[in-house]
Amino acid sequence: MQTLTIAKILEGQGYFIEALKIYKNLLEEEPENKELQQYIKKYKNKNIKVLEFFTRMKKDDDYIKLERWLSKWN
Repeated sequence: MQTLTIAKILEGQGYFIEALKIYKNLLEEEPENKELQQYIKKYKNKNIKVLEFFTRMKKDDDYIKLERWLSKWN
């Protein structure tokens, strides 16, 4: 079941890709829904995979891996 509430929860947890899929599906059912249009517009020009990656980093190990990867490019 896809609802606006579930999409908002997913978004709040950093699951932007899944939330956006739900927003788009709901918008197909309600094309005039301004709230859904705003949620989709918010992510239109953003790299959602990168955003999700950084938002979901929780452990120190994740940061250490990223730091090592970045240091290779410096």
